[in-house]
Amino acid sequence: MLAPLLAITMAAILMGMQPSPDGSGVQWGKIAVGGIGTLLVLAGFVLAIIALSVMTRDGRRGILGFALAGLILNASVVALGVIPLVLKVRNRARAVHNAENVAQQAREETLKELRGEKGVQPASQRLDAIEKSMDDLAAQSTGDKALELKASSGYLHRLQVVSAKYTSGLQELEGARVLDMSGVERREQLTPKRDAVQRFMASNEEFKSFLTNAENIFKEEMVAMKVPQKTFDQALEGFHSKAYINNTLIKIRDTDRQIGEGMLGVVDLLDEHWGKWTYNTERKRLVFAADGSLDQYNAFLAKIKKASNEQKRLQEQVVNFSK
Repeated sequence: MLAPLLAITMAAILMGMQPSPDGSGVQWGKIAVGGIGTLLVLAGFVLAIIALSVMTRDGRRGILGFALAGLILNASVVALGVIPLVLKVRNRARAVHNAENVAQQAREETLKELRGEKGVQPASQRLDAIEKSMDDLAAQSTGDKALELKASSGYLHRLQVVSAKYTSGLQELEGARVLDMSGVERREQLTPKRDAVQRFMASNEEFKSFLTNAENIFKEEMVAMKVPQKTFDQALEGFHSKAYINNTLIKIRDTDRQIGEGMLGVVDLLDEHWGKWTYNTERKRLVFAADGSLDQYNAFLAKIKKASNEQKRLQEQVVNFSK
Protein backbone atom coordinates (compact mmCIF):
# COMPACT_ATOMS: atom_id res chain seq x y z
CA MET A 1 0.00 0.00 0.00
CA LEU A 2 2.87 2.37 0.74
CA ALA A 3 4.58 1.81 -2.63
CA PRO A 4 2.26 3.95 -4.84
CA LEU A 5 1.96 6.58 -2.09
CA LEU A 6 5.76 6.90 -1.93
CA ALA A 7 5.96 7.12 -5.74
CA ILE A 8 3.34 9.89 -5.85
CA THR A 9 5.07 11.77 -3.00
CA MET A 10 8.41 11.65 -4.82
CA ALA A 11 6.79 12.96 -7.99
CA ALA A 12 5.19 15.83 -6.06
CA ILE A 13 8.57 16.76 -4.54
CA LEU A 14 10.14 16.75 -8.00
CA MET A 15 7.50 19.13 -9.33
CA GLY A 16 8.55 21.66 -6.68
CA MET A 17 12.25 21.48 -7.53
CA GLN A 18 13.87 24.58 -9.02
CA PRO A 19 15.70 23.80 -12.27
CA SER A 20 19.42 24.36 -12.62
CA PRO A 21 20.58 26.95 -15.21
CA ASP A 22 20.87 24.31 -17.92
CA GLY A 23 17.82 22.34 -16.77
CA SER A 24 19.87 19.18 -16.30
CA GLY A 25 19.06 18.82 -12.60
CA VAL A 26 15.34 18.44 -13.13
CA GLN A 27 15.89 16.26 -16.17
CA TRP A 28 18.01 13.77 -14.22
CA GLY A 29 15.58 14.07 -11.31
CA LYS A 30 12.72 13.03 -13.58
CA ILE A 31 14.68 10.01 -14.76
CA ALA A 32 15.58 8.98 -11.21
CA VAL A 33 12.08 9.48 -9.79
CA GLY A 34 10.48 7.78 -12.78
CA GLY A 35 12.75 4.75 -12.38
CA ILE A 36 12.40 4.46 -8.62
CA GLY A 37 8.65 5.08 -8.75
CA THR A 38 8.21 2.35 -11.35
CA LEU A 39 10.20 -0.11 -9.26
CA LEU A 40 8.19 0.79 -6.14
CA VAL A 41 4.86 0.26 -7.86
CA LEU A 42 5.94 -3.02 -9.44
CA ALA A 43 7.33 -4.17 -6.07
CA GLY A 44 4.06 -3.25 -4.32
CA PHE A 45 2.07 -5.12 -6.96
CA VAL A 46 4.24 -8.25 -6.57
CA LEU A 47 4.23 -8.06 -2.78
CA ALA A 48 0.44 -7.81 -2.73
CA ILE A 49 0.22 -11.00 -4.80
CA ILE A 50 2.72 -12.72 -2.49
CA ALA A 51 0.71 -11.63 0.55
CA LEU A 52 -2.47 -13.10 -0.91
CA SER A 53 -0.68 -16.35 -1.72
CA VAL A 54 0.53 -16.90 1.87
CA MET A 55 -2.86 -16.41 3.48
CA THR A 56 -3.49 -20.16 3.45
CA ARG A 57 -0.54 -20.55 5.77
CA ASP A 58 -0.84 -17.50 8.04
CA GLY A 59 -4.58 -16.83 7.81
CA ARG A 60 -6.53 -13.88 6.39
CA ARG A 61 -6.56 -11.69 9.46
CA GLY A 62 -4.36 -8.63 8.99
CA ILE A 63 -3.42 -9.71 5.48
CA LEU A 64 -6.44 -9.84 3.16
CA GLY A 65 -7.51 -6.22 3.52
CA PHE A 66 -4.04 -4.75 3.18
CA ALA A 67 -3.13 -7.14 0.35
CA LEU A 68 -6.28 -6.37 -1.66
CA ALA A 69 -5.90 -2.64 -1.07
CA GLY A 70 -2.26 -2.78 -2.13
CA LEU A 71 -3.12 -4.84 -5.19
CA ILE A 72 -5.86 -2.44 -6.26
CA LEU A 73 -3.79 0.70 -5.60
CA ASN A 74 -0.73 -0.56 -7.44
CA ALA A 75 -2.82 -1.96 -10.29
CA SER A 76 -4.55 1.43 -10.61
CA VAL A 77 -1.23 3.28 -10.74
CA VAL A 78 0.07 0.84 -13.35
CA ALA A 79 -3.10 1.30 -15.42
CA LEU A 80 -2.88 5.10 -15.15
CA GLY A 81 0.71 4.92 -16.37
CA VAL A 82 0.25 2.29 -19.06
CA ILE A 83 -2.95 3.58 -20.68
CA PRO A 84 -1.55 7.05 -21.52
CA LEU A 85 1.64 5.38 -22.76
CA VAL A 86 -0.33 3.05 -25.02
CA LEU A 87 -2.39 5.97 -26.34
CA LYS A 88 0.76 8.00 -26.93
CA VAL A 89 2.41 5.16 -28.82
CA ARG A 90 -0.73 4.65 -30.90
CA ASN A 91 -1.04 8.37 -31.69
CA ARG A 92 2.62 8.59 -32.67
CA ALA A 93 2.25 5.55 -34.94
CA ARG A 94 -0.70 7.25 -36.62
CA ALA A 95 1.27 10.48 -37.00
CA VAL A 96 4.22 8.62 -38.54
CA HIS A 97 1.91 6.77 -40.94
CA ASN A 98 0.16 10.00 -41.93
CA ALA A 99 3.48 11.82 -42.47
CA GLU A 100 4.72 8.99 -44.68
CA ASN A 101 1.51 9.05 -46.74
CA VAL A 102 1.61 12.83 -47.15
CA ALA A 103 5.28 12.74 -48.17
CA GLN A 104 4.62 9.97 -50.71
CA GLN A 105 1.65 11.81 -52.18
CA ALA A 106 3.68 15.02 -52.43
CA ARG A 107 6.48 13.14 -54.18
CA GLU A 108 4.06 11.65 -56.71
CA GLU A 109 2.47 15.05 -57.39
CA THR A 110 5.91 16.63 -57.82
CA LEU A 111 6.94 14.00 -60.36
CA LYS A 112 3.69 14.58 -62.26
CA GLU A 113 4.40 18.31 -62.30
CA LEU A 114 7.94 17.78 -63.57
CA ARG A 115 6.60 15.52 -66.31
CA GLY A 116 4.28 18.33 -67.38
CA GLU A 117 1.03 16.58 -66.47
CA LYS A 118 -2.15 18.62 -65.90
CA GLY A 119 -4.30 18.94 -62.79
CA VAL A 120 -1.36 18.70 -60.37
CA GLN A 121 -1.73 19.99 -56.83
CA PRO A 122 0.25 23.27 -56.45
CA ALA A 123 3.64 22.94 -54.78
CA SER A 124 2.65 25.38 -52.02
CA GLN A 125 -0.28 23.15 -51.03
CA ARG A 126 1.95 20.07 -51.00
CA LEU A 127 4.43 21.82 -48.75
CA ASP A 128 1.64 23.01 -46.47
CA ALA A 129 0.35 19.45 -46.08
CA ILE A 130 3.86 18.18 -45.27
CA GLU A 131 4.36 20.98 -42.74
CA LYS A 132 1.10 20.14 -40.94
CA SER A 133 1.90 16.42 -40.83
CA MET A 134 5.35 17.22 -39.44
CA ASP A 135 3.83 19.49 -36.77
CA ASP A 136 1.51 16.65 -35.76
CA LEU A 137 4.41 14.22 -35.59
CA ALA A 138 6.46 16.68 -33.54
CA ALA A 139 3.56 17.01 -31.07
CA GLN A 140 3.60 13.22 -30.63
CA SER A 141 7.39 13.10 -30.19
CA THR A 142 9.70 14.01 -27.33
CA GLY A 143 13.28 15.06 -26.76
CA ASP A 144 15.74 15.77 -29.55
CA LYS A 145 13.50 14.22 -32.20
CA ALA A 146 10.69 16.63 -31.42
CA LEU A 147 13.09 19.58 -31.66
CA GLU A 148 14.41 18.36 -35.01
CA LEU A 149 10.89 17.94 -36.38
CA LYS A 150 9.88 21.41 -35.22
CA ALA A 151 12.97 22.89 -36.88
CA SER A 152 12.18 21.04 -40.11
CA SER A 153 8.60 22.28 -39.94
CA GLY A 154 9.84 25.86 -39.55
CA TYR A 155 12.05 25.44 -42.61
CA LEU A 156 9.16 24.01 -44.63
CA HIS A 157 6.92 26.90 -43.57
CA ARG A 158 9.40 29.42 -44.94
CA LEU A 159 9.78 27.37 -48.13
CA GLN A 160 6.00 27.18 -48.46
CA VAL A 161 5.73 30.99 -48.31
CA VAL A 162 8.12 31.61 -51.22
CA SER A 163 6.69 28.66 -53.14
CA ALA A 164 3.17 30.09 -52.82
CA LYS A 165 4.36 33.43 -54.20
CA TYR A 166 6.05 31.66 -57.12
CA THR A 167 2.93 29.59 -57.84
CA SER A 168 0.80 32.74 -57.80
CA GLY A 169 3.22 34.52 -60.13
CA LEU A 170 3.32 31.56 -62.51
CA GLN A 171 -0.47 31.31 -62.63
CA GLU A 172 -0.73 35.03 -63.39
CA LEU A 173 1.90 34.69 -66.12
CA GLU A 174 0.04 31.81 -67.75
CA GLY A 175 -3.24 33.72 -67.55
CA ALA A 176 -1.71 36.81 -69.14
CA ARG A 177 -0.87 34.90 -72.37
CA VAL A 178 2.10 37.21 -72.81
CA LEU A 179 3.12 36.11 -76.31
CA ASP A 180 -0.45 36.00 -77.68
CA MET A 181 -1.10 39.29 -79.50
CA SER A 182 -4.34 38.23 -81.17
CA GLY A 183 -6.46 40.57 -79.06
CA VAL A 184 -4.01 43.43 -78.65
CA GLU A 185 -5.40 46.48 -80.41
CA ARG A 186 -4.21 49.29 -78.13
CA ARG A 187 -0.71 50.00 -76.88
CA GLU A 188 -1.79 50.09 -73.23
CA GLN A 189 -2.85 46.44 -73.51
CA LEU A 190 0.83 45.54 -73.39
CA THR A 191 1.17 46.90 -69.84
CA PRO A 192 -0.66 44.02 -68.04
CA LYS A 193 1.50 41.54 -69.93
CA ARG A 194 4.68 43.33 -68.88
CA ASP A 195 3.49 43.58 -65.27
CA ALA A 196 2.69 39.85 -65.14
CA VAL A 197 6.18 38.96 -66.40
CA GLN A 198 7.87 41.29 -63.92
CA ARG A 199 5.90 39.93 -60.95
CA PHE A 200 6.69 36.37 -62.01
CA MET A 201 10.37 37.17 -62.32
CA ALA A 202 10.39 38.79 -58.87
CA SER A 203 8.75 35.74 -57.27
CA ASN A 204 11.16 33.47 -59.15
CA GLU A 205 14.19 35.40 -57.85
CA GLU A 206 12.85 35.21 -54.30
CA PHE A 207 12.41 31.46 -54.72
CA LYS A 208 15.94 31.13 -56.11
CA SER A 209 17.35 33.17 -53.22
CA PHE A 210 15.71 30.81 -50.74
CA LEU A 211 17.08 27.73 -52.50
CA THR A 212 20.55 29.28 -52.69
CA ASN A 213 20.53 29.92 -48.94
CA ALA A 214 18.57 26.79 -48.04
CA GLU A 215 21.28 25.26 -45.84
CA ASN A 216 21.75 28.43 -43.80
CA ILE A 217 17.97 28.78 -43.40
CA PHE A 218 17.73 25.18 -42.20
CA LYS A 219 20.55 25.83 -39.72
CA GLU A 220 18.77 28.95 -38.45
CA GLU A 221 15.65 26.92 -37.68
CA MET A 222 17.64 24.24 -35.82
CA VAL A 223 19.53 26.87 -33.81
CA ALA A 224 16.25 28.60 -32.95
CA MET A 225 14.86 25.29 -31.64
CA LYS A 226 18.14 24.60 -29.74
CA VAL A 227 18.63 21.24 -31.41
CA PRO A 228 21.56 19.39 -29.72
CA GLN A 229 24.78 19.21 -31.73
CA LYS A 230 24.62 15.46 -32.42
CA THR A 231 21.06 15.66 -33.74
CA PHE A 232 22.00 18.89 -35.54
CA ASP A 233 24.82 17.15 -37.41
CA GLN A 234 22.67 14.14 -38.31
CA ALA A 235 19.87 16.37 -39.64
CA LEU A 236 22.37 18.41 -41.65
CA GLU A 237 23.82 15.24 -43.13
CA GLY A 238 20.34 14.24 -44.31
CA PHE A 239 19.90 17.73 -45.76
CA HIS A 240 23.17 17.41 -47.69
CA SER A 241 21.99 14.12 -49.21
CA LYS A 242 19.39 16.14 -51.17
CA ALA A 243 21.87 18.80 -52.32
CA TYR A 244 21.80 17.57 -55.94
CA ILE A 245 18.06 18.16 -56.22
CA ASN A 246 18.36 21.59 -54.58
CA ASN A 247 21.16 22.63 -56.97
CA THR A 248 19.14 21.42 -59.95
CA LEU A 249 16.12 23.40 -58.78
CA ILE A 250 18.34 26.50 -58.65
CA LYS A 251 19.29 25.90 -62.28
CA ILE A 252 15.59 25.56 -63.15
CA ARG A 253 15.00 28.96 -61.55
CA ASP A 254 17.71 30.33 -63.87
CA THR A 255 15.81 29.02 -66.90
CA ASP A 256 12.65 30.70 -65.59
CA ARG A 257 14.59 33.96 -65.40
CA GLN A 258 15.76 33.53 -69.00
CA ILE A 259 12.21 32.79 -70.14
CA GLY A 260 11.02 35.93 -68.34
CA GLU A 261 13.75 38.02 -69.94
CA GLY A 262 12.75 36.73 -73.36
CA MET A 263 9.09 37.58 -72.74
CA LEU A 264 9.95 41.06 -71.50
CA GLY A 265 12.10 41.52 -74.59
CA VAL A 266 9.14 40.67 -76.82
CA VAL A 267 6.74 43.03 -75.00
CA ASP A 268 9.26 45.91 -74.96
CA LEU A 269 10.06 45.37 -78.64
CA LEU A 270 6.39 45.48 -79.63
CA ASP A 271 5.88 48.55 -77.45
CA GLU A 272 8.88 50.32 -78.97
CA HIS A 273 7.80 49.46 -82.52
CA TRP A 274 4.09 50.07 -81.98
CA GLY A 275 2.36 50.68 -85.31
CA LYS A 276 5.08 48.84 -87.25
CA TRP A 277 3.62 45.36 -86.76
CA THR A 278 0.25 43.68 -87.12
CA TYR A 279 -1.28 40.37 -86.12
CA ASN A 280 -2.36 38.12 -88.99
CA THR A 281 -5.44 36.27 -87.71
CA GLU A 282 -5.40 33.72 -90.54
CA ARG A 283 -1.76 32.74 -90.12
CA LYS A 284 -1.86 33.41 -86.36
CA ARG A 285 1.44 35.23 -86.34
CA LEU A 286 2.92 38.70 -86.19
CA VAL A 287 3.86 40.55 -89.37
CA PHE A 288 6.60 43.17 -89.03
CA ALA A 289 7.64 46.06 -91.22
CA ALA A 290 11.01 45.69 -92.88
CA ASP A 291 13.01 47.47 -90.18
CA GLY A 292 14.92 44.58 -88.59
CA SER A 293 12.49 44.16 -85.69
CA LEU A 294 11.51 40.70 -86.95
CA ASP A 295 15.06 39.47 -86.34
CA GLN A 296 14.98 40.82 -82.79
CA TYR A 297 11.57 39.23 -82.21
CA ASN A 298 12.81 35.83 -83.44
CA ALA A 299 15.93 36.15 -81.27
CA PHE A 300 13.76 36.59 -78.16
CA LEU A 301 11.59 33.61 -79.14
CA ALA A 302 14.75 31.53 -79.67
CA LYS A 303 15.94 32.49 -76.18
CA ILE A 304 12.61 31.44 -74.68
CA LYS A 305 12.64 28.12 -76.55
CA LYS A 306 16.25 27.36 -75.59
CA ALA A 307 15.55 28.07 -71.90
CA SER A 308 12.34 26.00 -72.02
CA ASN A 309 14.21 23.03 -73.51
CA GLU A 310 16.94 23.33 -70.87
CA GLN A 311 14.30 23.49 -68.14
CA LYS A 312 12.67 20.33 -69.44
CA ARG A 313 16.07 18.57 -69.44
CA LEU A 314 16.72 19.63 -65.83
CA GLN A 315 13.25 18.52 -64.77
CA GLU A 316 13.90 15.10 -66.28
CA GLN A 317 17.10 14.88 -64.23
CA VAL A 318 15.12 15.52 -61.04
CA VAL A 319 12.55 12.89 -62.02
CA ASN A 320 15.24 10.29 -62.75
CA PHE A 321 17.11 11.09 -59.52
CA SER A 322 13.90 10.75 -57.50
CA LYS A 323 13.01 7.31 -58.86
